[in-house]
Order: sequence, then C-alpha cells, then structure tokens
Amino acid sequence: MNIWLIWLKTAFSEDEELLKNKKTRNSCEFGIINNILFIGWYEGKPADDARYRYLQGAIEGQDDKEKKALRSIKYAAERIIFNEHQAINIKENDLCLMCNGNQFYIAKVKDNVTRYHPNENYIDAGVYDVSFYRHVEKWYLIGGLDDTPAIIVHQLRARNQKTIDIRYNDDLKDICKLVYNELCDNKDSIPACLQSTTGQKPLNETNFIKLLHGDDLEDIVGLYLQSLGYLIQPSSCKHNTHEIEYILLHLQEKRKAVVQVKKAGPAIDILEYNKYQNYEVYLLSENDNYLNMDQLSNHMHIIDKKSLFTFFIRIYSENGIFKKRMIYLDKLYAIPAD
Repeated sequence: MNIWLIWLKTAFSEDEELLKNKKTRNSCEFGIINNILFIGWYEGKPADDARYRYLQGAIEGQDDKEKKALRSIKYAAERIIFNEHQAINIKENDLCLMCNGNQFYIAKVKDNVTRYHPNENYIDAGVYDVSFYRHVEKWYLIGGLDDTPAIIVHQLRARNQKTIDIRYNDDLKDICKLVYNELCDNKDSIPACLQSTTGQKPLNETNFIKLLHGDDLEDIVGLYLQSLGYLIQPSSCKHNTHEIEYILLHLQEKRKAVVQVKKAGPAIDILEYNKYQNYEVYLLSENDNYLNMDQLSNHMHIIDKKSLFTFFIRIYSENGIFKKRMIYLDKLYAIPAD
C-alpha cells in the first residue's frame, strides 16, 4: 500500500475556443462529489496530440516565437507523460490525499484501471483541466488546518510540488491508515493492508518533530525558551522577517535572543546569524540541516532536541497543549510518562 499526494488547480479562467463559452469547474469539488481522483492538468489539447508531437521531436522552431511555443508543448507533454506514468502506478487500496482550499481529504483507490480524459460526461459537467482519472471508494473529509494531523498538512501544503507524487514516509503511512480507519463508513470492508495498529511505536526526540505542524513547533520552542527565563516580544513576530521567528528578552540577565526554526525545507546557514552579535541565537532544524557549522560562535546555540522533547511531553501531558492537531498521537505512539 502506498500514499499518493494530489495537487490540482481549483480555479480556472475561461477559454472560448476550448470551453465554447463555458467556464471550467473546480475539479477537486467535482471529484469529491463523484468519487473520482483526477490526475494532471489538461493543456487545452488532447493528451495524445501533445505526447505525439513531443515524441516526434518537433521541438526546434525557425524563430523565437515558434521555439517558445514548441518549448511550451514540450513541457506540457513531459508533464502529461509523467502524470500518466504515475496514474498507472497507483494501485487498488492505495490511499490518496488531496486538499481543496484549506479542507483536507483522504480516499482509497477502488480498482487498478487508469481512465483517460477527456470523458464526454465530465466535459459536459465543465471539467476540462485534467488528463487522467481513477475511481475511489469515497473522499472523506479529514478536516481543516486545525483538526487535520500536522504531518498531512505539512505534506500537502509544501511548495513547488508536482501534480501527483508518492510518499514512502512510514509515519505518514501509519497516520493515514489510522485516519482512514476512523473515517471509513464500512469498517468491515477495510482490507488487511489498511488495518491500523496502535500504540506500538515509541515517541521520542527523533520522530516527534516530524509529527508537529510548523506553527506548533515554533510555539513549542517559544514556550521552551520562556521556561528558561525569556519573554517573547510580541511585535517581533513578523511574517517578513525570514531569518528569525521572533525576538526574546531575558528579564534577569537583561539580554536579547533571536530564534530560527525550520521544518524540513532549506538548511539554516550559520553565517546569516553573524550579524546578531548582541543577541543569543537559538537555532533548530528538523533534519539537523545546518551550513557552515564551523562558524558557530559562543552566542549561537543549537537547541537540544532531547531537552525540547522532555519539555513537550510535560506540557502535552499536563496541559493538553497541541492535542487538537495531534488527535491521533495517543493511538499510534507510546508516549513516555513525564
């Protein structure tokens, strides 16, 4: 069983030649209502036409305008071919994740048949913007940003993603199986490969960060540093300060600190923080992805994940903080006693 992530455009402009004065319909919504998994973007030409022109080598043009047009066809054809390859690789009982705006969905693939768009029934309904589709049993709404497991939100809201992609993340797979088991209307129909196991994996300083939403991780680090005597300066929490999350002030020691937290993504470059000579600098990368570690000076600190994990368990157990977005944590992981 595999986990597939799907990204579709959710709004399209009118194309008179293609749509004959109709507007395209939201493919996510149409697929959710009709239990369809749409894959890929329709380019305004049949997929076979774009693929044929690409494979025939019609890439080089005689002038810049034609070259630009043919490069566009080449890009579209490559994308269609990739999507077709991925669509064929999706198997019965695989789980698929998709978001429509800020709503997150999960579905089980119904069979092993890849179907090709355009399908006249779907064209009549206004769905033009996909190349291939599969049938699913049913799209189940997991929830919004605040009540969907953070690991699912993080995967679907990552930047620069393909139209369709597979994930081999074991933590994601376990969460998805559990979510599907919780939401499925017919529990007796769930195949053995999707049966979830609970309470078997230890929660520790290595894996707990992966299960946190990025905002939650920033909050935990902020609370942790406040437990060490710092106070957060609220006005410093700006979205345009990409180098730091916020500024803190230590009341007793009268010193300031800045923080940077990275959930996966790009590395933290130590050189960028040399300019904060009058601050304590606290850094945390989920994957321990740091550049120029030899430039780490005395006022810079890599946050200890074990200490952070101990603090997290204490506030999670005592105060129930972050339990809403980690609603399945207790069922999948053996949480150590505080």
